[in-house]
Amino acid sequence: MNISTTDKIGVKIGRLKEKYGSTAANYEIQLQPSNSAPPRIESLIITDRHQKSCKAEFPG
Repeated sequence: MNISTTDKIGVKIGRLKEKYGSTAANYEIQLQPSNSAPPRIESLIITDRHQKSCKAEFPG
């Protein structure tokens, strides 16, 4: 499936954030649009918001 328009990708990312809310809170997703017409997404940048420590991963 080829999904490249900005609006469609935004909707897909929103649905994934709703479905996996606890995991989505740990990541930031940025869309890099291209300069072509119609505007399309050139790339996604996904960054980890929190660097987990051993205690955070395995409490107890």
